[in-house]
Amino acid sequence: MSLSALMSRLQITETPASWTRQFEFARGTLNDHVLPDLGTLRQFCAQHHLPETQTKQLLSCREMILNQEDYLLLWHLYYTVLLVIHDCQDEHWQTWPAPAQFPEGDFSVFRTLLMLAHFDALTDLVRFHQLPESLIDDAVQSLIGITGRHFEDEGFYGISNNKMWWQQLFMRGMIFRVGRLQYEISSYDNKYKIYQNQSGDTAVLCADSDARYDEQGLLSATGIYHPAFMESPRHITGYGYDASGCFVPEKIRLSRRDWQPALETGDDVLSVHIPADGKLTPSLVEASLAQALDFCHRYFPNKRFKAFVCHTWLFNTQLQMFLPENSNILAFQKLFRIMMEHPDGYCLFSFVFDQPACPLEKLQPKTRFQQLVLDHVKAGKKLYGGFGYRLIR
Repeated sequence: MSLSALMSRLQITETPASWTRQFEFARGTLNDHVLPDLGTLRQFCAQHHLPETQTKQLLSCREMILNQEDYLLLWHLYYTVLLVIHDCQDEHWQTWPAPAQFPEGDFSVFRTLLMLAHFDALTDLVRFHQLPESLIDDAVQSLIGITGRHFEDEGFYGISNNKMWWQQLFMRGMIFRVGRLQYEISSYDNKYKIYQNQSGDTAVLCADSDARYDEQGLLSATGIYHPAFMESPRHITGYGYDASGCFVPEKIRLSRRDWQPALETGDDVLSVHIPADGKLTPSLVEASLAQALDFCHRYFPNKRFKAFVCHTWLFNTQLQMFLPENSNILAFQKLFRIMMEHPDGYCLFSFVFDQPACPLEKLQPKTRFQQLVLDHVKAGKKLYGGFGYRLIR
């Protein structure tokens, strides 16, 4: 069966580019028994004490996939691109299409099976490289947490598209926890040019040719400011950001003699993630950052990590309007150089209120912080995510 025939039978109209590139490879794995067999699946569920309902849903979904040639081929395609070749870094694969005739609830379990299928490969990876066994436990606990929350919201122990990206990091052994924070091994690919002089001062220039900023220095599709970035043998010219991470429409000119790139595309970096299971005190954060470097020197000696980087709603510097001066969130912001990024409507529900999206009128604030943020949004204002970096000396 060709890819076009498969997409037609599944009523999928937009095919991700990675699926086109890897279809033949995926089709060649159909006889490799990648889909977990019954014994393996039952053993995993029993070993990790998964609820009986979850076990039944996984077994039912597995049977559905096996009995439908189209679903089985799609499953191998997902698995190949996500977990074997991982040929989807540049795609918005959180919005990958699902078959029109495959109920979303069952398809969320389909995604869970994808992750479970890679459990043995994760175990082999950890033990071959003598990595801490905690990476395996963290992957399992993340899977249990995500699918459990999905069951509470949707009635299925599945994984949504927007959580699939997160869980695959665990299954590929790309994320680990040290103290208060989690760290993802990644490469710098941002649209910020970062330079440093001999005194240790840094300068950040916007190199995003598509960016538009409004009068407040915030990203906006209708913004009147369009940053231009230029390089010559003697100078670097562009536009930067103020201390709050807002765009400043005043041209900056740096001499190449005095300023050198501090962070370039492809450099090894540690992406910081923030588990929601405790206080984010400065002492815990500082200790975690220091311990993470020791961890990396021990287990990844061939990597030269240049910086900690982080994308998070906590880097919205507007939060200072809602938080006291001694706030842990504001202290966390001060540890990084921040640039405000795109509006983030997702964080209001997922992080501030910790619940699925709903009409604003249904949100019930339990804290002063929640009330202030909600009032802000109800007034027609936006919340923003931010990008931050902290160079490793």
